[in-house]
Amino acid sequence: MFRSWGAEMPEGVEVCPVELPGRGTRRGEGCVSSMSSLVEAMVEETEALLDLPLAIFGYSMGGLVGFELARVLRRLYGREPVALLVAAQNAPSVPLERPTARGSTDEELSAALYRSGGMPAEALANDRFMRAFLPVLRADYAVVDTYAYAPELPLSCPIHLYTGTEDALVSERGQEGWRRETSGPFVVHRFPGGHYFVREAEGPFLASVSGVLRELP
Repeated sequence: MFRSWGAEMPEGVEVCPVELPGRGTRRGEGCVSSMSSLVEAMVEETEALLDLPLAIFGYSMGGLVGFELARVLRRLYGREPVALLVAAQNAPSVPLERPTARGSTDEELSAALYRSGGMPAEALANDRFMRAFLPVLRADYAVVDTYAYAPELPLSCPIHLYTGTEDALVSERGQEGWRRETSGPFVVHRFPGGHYFVREAEGPFLASVSGVLRELP
């Protein structure tokens, strides 16, 4: 999905999609189930991009990953992204507002995914697909469920938060918590739709992201 976004971005902006272990062309690798391991691997990949202005976008779990990546880049290299863009995710300081997925059966995980709008019924009914997909889903849940926020100085880059007006997984408290994570501008962009509003309102959403990037120094 992210790979096609480049055509909608301003001239001079390159979209660099991140493919996590266990997915797509990396499906032969083991999934990563801890935030520290995930961010450590991403820092190695990101180091080569630091000679250029870098904006980070993270959707859902990726919002937390992007936030931690920005903080690690600041600690290691004294560099922050020019902007952090987060979609469909509560602030890292807000405690988990749902039960953890540890101990959940495959059926319970599948049902939760269906309720969030993230998987059509046809895919859930495909046993072969779900056998391949559920380990990835469990690893994602483990990353979020075991994530431990540690207070640090706020970032200085702007944070842009994108939310769906019907997203039951993101609360008002969770949205406002992002304001404390930057000493720079904090902007909330709301779009019609649920947790997957980036797909449901893709045109207006990408136009907004493009506008934000166009205004950056």
